[in-house]
Amino acid sequence: MVQIILITMMILLYTMQSLFSKMYTDRYPGDQAHSPEVFCIVCSAVVTVVSLFFSGFSFGPFRWETLLLGALNALILYGYDQFIIKASTRGPYSIMMVFALGGGIVIPAVVTVAFLGDTFYWLKLVAIAAICVAIYLVSKRPEESASGDYKGAKLFIPLCAALALVNGMYGVLFDLQGRITGEVDKQLMVIYTFVGSAIIAAIRLAVTTKREMPKAFKQTRGSLLFLILSAIVSALGVNVLVITLGVVDTDILYTFDNAGVMLLSALASALIFKDKLTKTNIVGCIIMVIALILVGGAASIQPFIEGLFV
Repeated sequence: MVQIILITMMILLYTMQSLFSKMYTDRYPGDQAHSPEVFCIVCSAVVTVVSLFFSGFSFGPFRWETLLLGALNALILYGYDQFIIKASTRGPYSIMMVFALGGGIVIPAVVTVAFLGDTFYWLKLVAIAAICVAIYLVSKRPEESASGDYKGAKLFIPLCAALALVNGMYGVLFDLQGRITGEVDKQLMVIYTFVGSAIIAAIRLAVTTKREMPKAFKQTRGSLLFLILSAIVSALGVNVLVITLGVVDTDILYTFDNAGVMLLSALASALIFKDKLTKTNIVGCIIMVIALILVGGAASIQPFIEGLFV
C-alpha cells in the first residue's frame, strides 16, 4: 500500500510540474532561449531548501562517491533540458517522447538486470515495448509534419538518442548512489545534483547575456506564479523519488513514473488546455494502462502463463 501511495504521489507531482512548466514558459516575458536557465536556477534553489528540510538540516560524513555521482547527475539534468529543447524543433514530438520516456524506462531496467542482479521477466519486456508504442500513440499530434520538413532535421535522431540516454542515466545514478553510499546521503545527492545544474545554468546564462543577466530573471505575475509552483512540486517530486527508491524496484518505479506522467499529462491537457484527444491518442492511453498492469504483475502473471504450456 505504501508503495502504491508513493508512486501515485510521484506521478501526480511530476505531472503538475510538467503542466506548470508549460504555463511558465508560455508566460515568460523575456527571450525564450533564457527561460530554461532561469527555471533551472530558481528550481534548484527551492529543491535545495526543501531537501535540507527533509534531511533535518544535517548530513553524515562527506563521501566523495556521492559528490561524484551528484556532479555527473548535474550534467545529465542540465543536458536533458538542453536536448529536449533542441530536439523539439527538429522533428516530430511523438518520436521525441518515445526516446525521452522510453530511455527513462528501458535504460534503468537494462542496468538493474544486466549489472545489478535484478530478476529478468520477459513479460515485463513485452509490456515495456508496448508502453513505448503507447507513448508514440498518446503523444502523436495531427499537426506533425508527415514530410519530415523540420529545420535541422539531421540532428533530430542524435539529439533524441542523447535525450534517451540522459533521462535513463538520471534514474540509474540516483539508484546507484543509494546502493553505494546508502539512505543517509539521498538528500545530499539531490542537493549536489541540483546545485551543480544551477551552477552550469548560471555560467551559461552569464556568458550568453553578459551584463543583461539580471533582466533574464524579470517575470510577470503569471510567469512568477507558475515558476514558483513548478519549483515547489519539482522539489517535492524529487524528494518523494529518493524515498520511493528505497521501497520500490527501480525498473518498476521509472516505468510507472514516465508512463504515468505521459498518460496523466495527456488527460490533463485535454481537460485544462482543451487539447482534443484523437482516436490514436485514446488507443495509446488504453494500451498504456494495460501494459502498466502487466509491468506491475509480471512477477505473478508470468509463472501462470508459463504453467499453461508445461
